[in-house]
Amino acid sequence: MYLLIDAGNSSIKWNVYDAPSKQFQLPPQAFLWRTDDLTTLLDRHWGGLNSIDAVLIANVAGHAVELGVQQWLTQNRLNKKGQLQKRPHSRGLEATRITTQSQAFGVRNAYKDPSQLGVDRWLAILAAAKLQPAQNLCCVSCGTAITVDTLTAQGDYRGGLIIPGPQLMKKALLQQTHGVKIGLDPVNDKQTGLSPFTDSTGAAVNHGVLTAAVGFIDRAINEIETELGGEVTKIITGGDAQTIRAHSRNAFVYEPELVLKGLALYADEKQ
Repeated sequence: MYLLIDAGNSSIKWNVYDAPSKQFQLPPQAFLWRTDDLTTLLDRHWGGLNSIDAVLIANVAGHAVELGVQQWLTQNRLNKKGQLQKRPHSRGLEATRITTQSQAFGVRNAYKDPSQLGVDRWLAILAAAKLQPAQNLCCVSCGTAITVDTLTAQGDYRGGLIIPGPQLMKKALLQQTHGVKIGLDPVNDKQTGLSPFTDSTGAAVNHGVLTAAVGFIDRAINEIETELGGEVTKIITGGDAQTIRAHSRNAFVYEPELVLKGLALYADEKQ
């Protein structure tokens, strides 16, 4: 069994993957890693795991998070009874870090320096290519940042665009202005729409950042389809994906574990 880890800017998404059957063993799993001591969080979420043979990690959260994960894996053993055992004097599992490549699994990377492309974007594109083969694809990730990436039916990754996600837009506005005083509650479609008519500053900001996000994505997709000469298959993922999808003019295939599915390709390759 593989423990697959997608360490993002705000959350760690993970799952247990059985390579022979090519199946995830759990529903989608995630936790916000900034909310508590990392070791405490890992004990809470991974302490009950068992029969883990190997670990693959995709990390854009920074060195400290990856180091914390690696130290936890080194000091613990996930045994067959699902019991967490401290191993202060012996080595436990060691995570293999996956990095962006110039080409893999039939996808060619347009970046002159592949290391400049975030591994989360790379894995999402690889997974999208596997899920929707031989199609022009637009892969939209809606997390701390919003990314819109393009893959051609011939397997050429053409790069993409990046802007702050709705929550980061909101945070920047609150930090850089004096008169805008509202909370940092998540933007969601139950309390937010795209109407330009609002009755409070909070509503104005929430509607504004969501409108910006949806408008950016729809405009980017329009430009991609114009450039490629026809409609593309659109895949969306990330924590804000469902909210943005509900307001977009485009029809998306929703894939909540796209990056983990990209990691699973590397697990399959090792079999």
